[in-house]
Amino acid sequence: MAYPLAVTLLFFISPLLSLIFTIHGLFTSKKYSLWFGVIFAITVGLLVYSIVPGQETDLYRYYRYLDDISRYNFSDVISSIWSAGDPLSYSLMYIVSHFLSNNFVPFVVALIDYSILFYIIFDYRKQFIHKQDWRTRLCILFTISTFIVFNSLMGLRFSVGTLVFLLALYLDTVRKEKWVSKILYISSIFFHSSMLLMAVLRVGVWFFHKRSILFYALALVTGSISSLLLVFSEQLSAIPFLSHFGRRAADYLVFNIPSGFVYPFNLLTCVLLLVVIFLMRQKKQGSSIIVKLNIATILIAFANFYQFVIASRFTTISKYLFILVLLEFLADSRNEKLTRNNLIAIILLGIVILGNLCFQFIAFSGVELMWDFPEVLYKNVIQLLVVR
Repeated sequence: MAYPLAVTLLFFISPLLSLIFTIHGLFTSKKYSLWFGVIFAITVGLLVYSIVPGQETDLYRYYRYLDDISRYNFSDVISSIWSAGDPLSYSLMYIVSHFLSNNFVPFVVALIDYSILFYIIFDYRKQFIHKQDWRTRLCILFTISTFIVFNSLMGLRFSVGTLVFLLALYLDTVRKEKWVSKILYISSIFFHSSMLLMAVLRVGVWFFHKRSILFYALALVTGSISSLLLVFSEQLSAIPFLSHFGRRAADYLVFNIPSGFVYPFNLLTCVLLLVVIFLMRQKKQGSSIIVKLNIATILIAFANFYQFVIASRFTTISKYLFILVLLEFLADSRNEKLTRNNLIAIILLGIVILGNLCFQFIAFSGVELMWDFPEVLYKNVIQLLVVR
């Protein structure tokens, strides 16, 4: 109890200084791991709270939109949110902005995203791994490294939608909570309309559960034919809350390969993850819904490598799905000796983790932050309490 208390006190003095001790607690403590997860999420939330978004970022556009609708009456706000697409995302942003301020929007999203990720890891550990060993630590490290904070929390809608879908998939396939998972599947589409494609893949896995090769082939072919995707998205425009999806389809399907090494490394990451899947999976895991979905999303990312937006979406989804795949693999191998294939897989995961940790620092290197953000936050909280 002394260590968690000391870290908590240090957090109130300096959130950034406490971060390394919080991560140490995540790795070493089973009893208080959830508490350390909360502190970690709040610390990251404080970081993104302090971001001064550039005019070219989605976050800046969200702030401008929230400032605009703050002057509307309630009925106009509802109308604007539903016409903008992704109504649950914009509703969440509006509620947080209305009762707190714009800066709290990425803060709250960080809490939601990391709460989902840590819940999945710790709940899976409780059911199948039962102890805080190297398997759990590897999953935590992979999660922290591959969830690129700056990119994910600047594009709020996609990160929340993807992680709500991930939670739905976990409850569906692991916890067997069918009704709750169905509600969350639907909710993920309302958070970000691109999750409709993931829902279609989820149905495809069920429909072709005994024909895996056919499922992969269909996912690869249909996901790589831009004209089919464009026609499909245009049809969705007739549905009010999916109209945004249809309007943006033309932008998504533009031929575009960005310069730099970040995008190629994301594709390389998916190549390495695909190799790890084939190295670590056992015969009974060949029929796993999670593994099939992960392979399908990686194949679609490869097929659309010349279309940056689509490929980037699916590389991100692939990394999040791999968290569930990794948990499944490690839980099934808990009583096995470390084989050559598993050792190679762990080395490849080490490359992925190190590379993505570097990107975490690169992403933040060009971001303007309020370096006195703890003081700014406390001042804003006091003002809110006094006003309300």
